[in-house]
Amino acid sequence: MEETREALLEAADAGADDRELRLQLAAELMATARMLPGEPLPLPPRLRFDPDELHGATRGERALLVGLALEAVQLARPSARAVELADRTLSDGRILHEEGAASPTYLNAVMVLVLSDELDSGERWLARGESETRRRGDVGGQVAVAAFRSSAALRRGNVVQAVRLAREAVEGVAA
Repeated sequence: MEETREALLEAADAGADDRELRLQLAAELMATARMLPGEPLPLPPRLRFDPDELHGATRGERALLVGLALEAVQLARPSARAVELADRTLSDGRILHEEGAASPTYLNAVMVLVLSDELDSGERWLARGESETRRRGDVGGQVAVAAFRSSAALRRGNVVQAVRLAREAVEGVAA
């Protein structure tokens, strides 16, 4: 993992003037840090951004917003902040059109909503994702959305629906 971190920092130095690249590298560093035990390492100053200035307008902004939202959930920070960051990640729906419903950024933003008990919002986004996957004929996206819908149903306490959706996801993988 340390080699990955160093490679990302070198890339940040090489692309110091490229804001989008720095946003994406910051998000990658956060994702790498989530795989390590303990408190996440702070981002170096050249990769720090004010979250209040990120609106989800680009892939890099969305990736960093969802990274910050996941970090808030992981560190048991107030869920209102995690929800706000996830909402900005998803805000205008551009993520579905540009990245698709199988995008880890989209799926993680929805999962932050579900884990924060914003189930209505999470399920609305999953319904939009399901529509987008059908429109695109994206079987992988359909499987991912079914799996996440299963998690939301389970979170609601609807075990029968959760099992049905989980089966749909498994059958989609097997197909």
